[in-house]
Amino acid sequence: MLRNWVAVAAVVLCLAACTERNPALLSDGPGRNDGAVLDSSVEPDGTTLRDTGGPDGPFAPDMPAPPDMPAPPDTAPPDQTGGCSTNADCPTAGDFCLLQKCQPPGTCTKKPVACSFILDPVCGCDGKDYSNPCLAHAAGVSVKHKGTCGSSVTCAQIRADYSAAVAAAKKCSPMLPVVQCVTVVTLDLACGCSTAVNKNNVGEYAKILALQLQWTAKQCDKQPWACPLVPCVNVSTGKCDATSSQCVDLP
Repeated sequence: MLRNWVAVAAVVLCLAACTERNPALLSDGPGRNDGAVLDSSVEPDGTTLRDTGGPDGPFAPDMPAPPDMPAPPDTAPPDQTGGCSTNADCPTAGDFCLLQKCQPPGTCTKKPVACSFILDPVCGCDGKDYSNPCLAHAAGVSVKHKGTCGSSVTCAQIRADYSAAVAAAKKCSPMLPVVQCVTVVTLDLACGCSTAVNKNNVGEYAKILALQLQWTAKQCDKQPWACPLVPCVNVSTGKCDATSSQCVDLP
C-alpha cells in the first residue's frame, strides 16, 4: 500500500514541475492552440484561471448573431392562364373568351363544334338572340341571360347582319370529301329567297338561326318590304366551287 501512495505522489510532483516549465499546458479546453495562457492567480471575487488572452489581446466576447435578412421579393412572372377580356386574348381562333354575365375576366374556352338546335333562347353579350347557349358559344359569344334580349336593334339592322352571316356561312373547302353545301336557308329575311350554305361553319350558321329568331320576335316579318319583282330561284342543294371556295346554288 505504501508503494502505491509513493507512486501517486511522484506523478503529482512531476506534473507540477512540468506545468511550471510550460504554463501553456493549461488551456481553455481541448484543441486550443492560439497561444493564450491562463493566469492561475486567484481574483478578489474568488475566480481562478483568468483568461489573459493570446498575443493579440483578450479573447473577443461572443458576437451576437446577425439579424435575419429579409426574403428576396417574389420575382416569378404572373400567372398567364385565363384572365381574358375578349376573344382576341385567346390563343387560337377555335377559342373564345367565356364570360360570366358578360363581365371580365373570363376563361379561354373551346368553341363547340356541334350543337343541337333545341329552342332555348338566350341573350348574347353582343346584344343578339341565340336559339340556345351552345349556339351562342359556337358563335364565340357569351350568354348575358336566358330569354331574348329585347333590344332596340332595328329590323333593317337584323336584316343586314343576317345577309353578312349567310355570306360567311357559304365558305367551303373543295379538297374535303365531306358533304358541305347542302343546307338551304333564306337568303333574304324580307323576301324569302333561299340559298345553300355550309352547315359545318358552326358559328356562322348559329348566327343565321339566332337572327331568324330575332326577326320573328320583333315581328319584322309583319312589316311591308319592297321585294324585287324577279321571282326567287328554286334552290334544293349546292356544291363547293373549286375556284371561289364558296357554296354555289343548285336547282
